[in-house]
Amino acid sequence: MQSDTDAPLLMATEMALAHNIMISGLNSIYVQGPNVTAPKDVKAFLFYCKAWTMLVEHHHDTEEQLVFPKVEAVCPKLDIAKHKQQHGGFVGGVQDFQSYVTITTQEDYKWDDMKNLLDSFAPAMVEHLKDEIGTFLNLKDCDNFALLEADVILPFALGNADKTFENGAHEFPPLPFFIPYLVEYVDAIDDIEDVQGISLYD
Repeated sequence: MQSDTDAPLLMATEMALAHNIMISGLNSIYVQGPNVTAPKDVKAFLFYCKAWTMLVEHHHDTEEQLVFPKVEAVCPKLDIAKHKQQHGGFVGGVQDFQSYVTITTQEDYKWDDMKNLLDSFAPAMVEHLKDEIGTFLNLKDCDNFALLEADVILPFALGNADKTFENGAHEFPPLPFFIPYLVEYVDAIDDIEDVQGISLYD
């Protein structure tokens, strides 16, 4: 059985793996960008870059809307505010980069222009991705981590699971069939309680 001290390490590890995907994607853009010249390759590369920005935006939106508020509520001793501030230091740059790769044509693509956009936010973003892991490791000091695990980690995993991959052939995460419906039900109850200021569990 997983102990409360193991769970923060697991959560930090999962977050590190997600961050590594984003950093690897960023590195690949830096490596391949100068070498892309053929029009058909430029078109594919711009689409690849846009897909990367969508991944980054989805990850950070999920943190802002789900993970950070729950962590702050359950573990107020952790300094989550600094990570929100860090988001502000690079999210605009990611959006500018996304706009560039969306509207730029194959004929107008220039690596120097793309690199300037990347350089405007990449260092701050990578620093944030590294820094955030230490905060999640410090969840071991949270007295109510069990509540956080039930209220954040499971919904986070279910919400990010791609059920469309290979036409839904993979049952991941491996859970009893009713669990996703139960999580949605509990989330709906929480929303009602937040709006009406009552507890439906009492």
